[in-house]
Amino acid sequence: MAFGLAVAGGMCGLVVAGAGVSALAARRVCVIGSGAAGLAAARRLQEAGLEPTVLERGGALGGLWALGEAAAGGAVYPGLVTNLPKELMAFHDVPFDGDLPSFVRAADVARYLQAYARLHRLERAVRLRCTVTEVRPCAPPSADCRLGVARWCVRWRDERGDEPVACEETFDAVVVANGHYEQAAIPPLGGVRAFVRAGGTAMHARRYKRPEQFAGKRVVIVGARASGTDIAREVAAVAASVVVADPACAALERVGGAAHGTIWRAPALARLDVGEHGPCAVFQPRPAAVATAATAAAAQGATSGDGGRLQPGAQTELHARSVPCDAVIACTGYAYAFPFLGDEATAALGGLLAARGVVAPLRLRLFHAVAPSLAFIGLPHSVVPFPLMDAQAALVARVLAADARATGALAPAGSRQQHARELLSAARRGEGEREPLHLGDAQWEYVRELARLGGFYDRALDARLRLSEAMYKDVQRSRPAQPGADDAYRRARYELLPSADAPERARVRRLDGRVDDCDAPSARASVELEREMGP
Repeated sequence: MAFGLAVAGGMCGLVVAGAGVSALAARRVCVIGSGAAGLAAARRLQEAGLEPTVLERGGALGGLWALGEAAAGGAVYPGLVTNLPKELMAFHDVPFDGDLPSFVRAADVARYLQAYARLHRLERAVRLRCTVTEVRPCAPPSADCRLGVARWCVRWRDERGDEPVACEETFDAVVVANGHYEQAAIPPLGGVRAFVRAGGTAMHARRYKRPEQFAGKRVVIVGARASGTDIAREVAAVAASVVVADPACAALERVGGAAHGTIWRAPALARLDVGEHGPCAVFQPRPAAVATAATAAAAQGATSGDGGRLQPGAQTELHARSVPCDAVIACTGYAYAFPFLGDEATAALGGLLAARGVVAPLRLRLFHAVAPSLAFIGLPHSVVPFPLMDAQAALVARVLAADARATGALAPAGSRQQHARELLSAARRGEGEREPLHLGDAQWEYVRELARLGGFYDRALDARLRLSEAMYKDVQRSRPAQPGADDAYRRARYELLPSADAPERARVRRLDGRVDDCDAPSARASVELEREMGP
């Protein structure tokens, strides 16, 4: 497998000699997690002349991408295929193996991250099988301290030997990179206990690994987003039937053909039950879905189903529907969780709210507003994760190293406590952005903002971001709209076409033989870039 430096300029130029580190720098940094976020942090911290110690609870590098017995466990399963092409998701200066298809398997990503760690000599900084149990400030935050808190006490359980050993060290800063696929978000659902007692299986997608356990069974998938549609497609190859519960759906309808088995789409799952013939799932459309369906039916004429054994049909009423069911897989997402930041730590910091869709109080979705020596990398979702994490890591490294180019990233020390209280209060009241960590199309400008504040924004990075945005939108347009529909988009091949400084064009080879360009948005006026980047 070949890896190399493919892009000059941009974040690739962020190297600071250790001898030049400021006396104000937070030299010893604890990084929690060795997934993509943790490895990016370790790399950028080392390049800035700092000393990262990476604590990983699993027995292998890679975080949720690590597979096999050494893995810590998580949302990734062996059959997973990425829904972004490797040309887009790779760290900008370290490409995947060129012989791999554009959409790679989980094991390919695991090998990529291991190679990334070797390339940047990160293994020496990583301590495997070390579970962090507590992180707290050694002293209360102070406005006199550049980073709010000067020292952190970190405790962990070292499980590398025959018996666990309790360990404790102090660090100048802490980078939390434990991901956001650990704490399963399971909505309340009635009837689960009776359903299981009657022989049914109920589980969250985090526990899903292989489809064989569902062979011949009638399976309900709760959730029609990425994990729900992908698991439905994999399970349908062996199951008797698969029903995907989608709150936007108003009626039971068949959406999958013989290529992936029998897949149906149904309204929201209301509850589980035990009927005359055994365990079953009860679906009930939501008013908004029914109203949308009724409007469409009035405009175009309602169409009835095909008479399949689940008896689909047009539905414009709010009545419930029961369907026989042997197993339920909840693909309902995850909640942010930091179990090592206990009551003592959060009280000292003035509070920390971690819930589904929000972590507060954070500056730049990255630094704790009171104590910037506590940073969280990798929280934003609906993004291209690896490059975004690298931009966050680059800024964190410069801030912790007291690099003069990143002074604008910190709020004035005297105003941090008040700003944090305002952020927490707004988050608790549900004000402001509904999901501040959901970026989507806002991710490109977010990375630009980080780069400007860190002093590593240049034309090469801007060109790569424009190209990434073009590829991202091309993939979005190519994905099937319905669960169970053919995922042919994953068999397309993307190619980067490099220029002297950085890839500025990309093209995609479709299955039908077409070769299309992914046209990046045109560069902004050079005078604007000059003004933003300075002399």
